[in-house]
Amino acid sequence: MYFDSIMIAIISTIAILAFTTVIPKPQSSSQTTDMLRQSIWLMGFFSVFIAPFVEEILFRKILLSRSNIFISALFFGSLHAQVSSDVYSSLYPAIPTFLLGLVWGYRYKKTESIKQTILMHFTYNIIIVGLVAASKWV
Repeated sequence: MYFDSIMIAIISTIAILAFTTVIPKPQSSSQTTDMLRQSIWLMGFFSVFIAPFVEEILFRKILLSRSNIFISALFFGSLHAQVSSDVYSSLYPAIPTFLLGLVWGYRYKKTESIKQTILMHFTYNIIIVGLVAASKWV
């Protein structure tokens, strides 16, 4: 049961990394990555341990119980948009996050287990934080 969630998270991570490789990254979209690199331990702790619990309870457990998967994913993606001078730079991080919200929302509806979506979110974030940390020292 949990193994499936981990595998879905890993496949989602690979798909999102492929998506962001194909879609050209705007120049100003590295704001979050730069923040993460500057304080890797603090941002890493927040991204890996705090965000999955808070965001999954908010977007899957609370919002999804009152709306549908699309609306929940839309709000989830919107939370990850960045302030920028142009729309493309602002929405660039929100698009893959919206897609993750669709996958995680579907998984939550199918299993009715917040633990599974928290595990998926944790797995995704730990891979991303690990890649950012590795790029800091390379």
